[in-house]
Amino acid sequence: MKRIILSLAIILTAGMSAQAQTSEKEEFARSYEMAQTGDPVHMNNLGKCYYYGRGVAKNPEEGFKWFLKAAQKNNVNAIEMVAFMYGHGDGTDFDLLECIYWDRKGAEMGSGYCMCDLGLYYIGENVILYPVSYVDEDKIERTEIFKDMKKGIEWLKLSARTGYKFAQLHLADLGEKW
Repeated sequence: MKRIILSLAIILTAGMSAQAQTSEKEEFARSYEMAQTGDPVHMNNLGKCYYYGRGVAKNPEEGFKWFLKAAQKNNVNAIEMVAFMYGHGDGTDFDLLECIYWDRKGAEMGSGYCMCDLGLYYIGENVILYPVSYVDEDKIERTEIFKDMKKGIEWLKLSARTGYKFAQLHLADLGEKW
């Protein structure tokens, strides 16, 4: 009896995996077709397909291109990914100024993620996430953003009020209420 149950479980799992792969390939094909028309939602979806390897080979660089196209059309989800990718050098070169530019744009559109990122930059916590070799002192000085605790806490509070849990945790660590 145990063998039968185990065999059924294996068959069902394999079938579900094959179905998920087919579904991902269909999602990729649909997103690719619609992204060609300039639809920012599908451009963002296509970026996800490439970035995570859903229905297509994983290709963060190609994902970044599609996220950027969607971000330029004000898709807030794509803006968050572009800021993240610039900030981590993932799928594109590390560029702190571009990261901050997109974080500001996303924050203006109400993104809790981007607001939190800006808050962490102002209080100086995000900088330590990057290896020293990536931090270009000239770029940091030109941003004139770092080490303003008051502004940082303001951004974190705005982010927390959107429901963004990471900002809420940071504020709690700082002994601040939102």
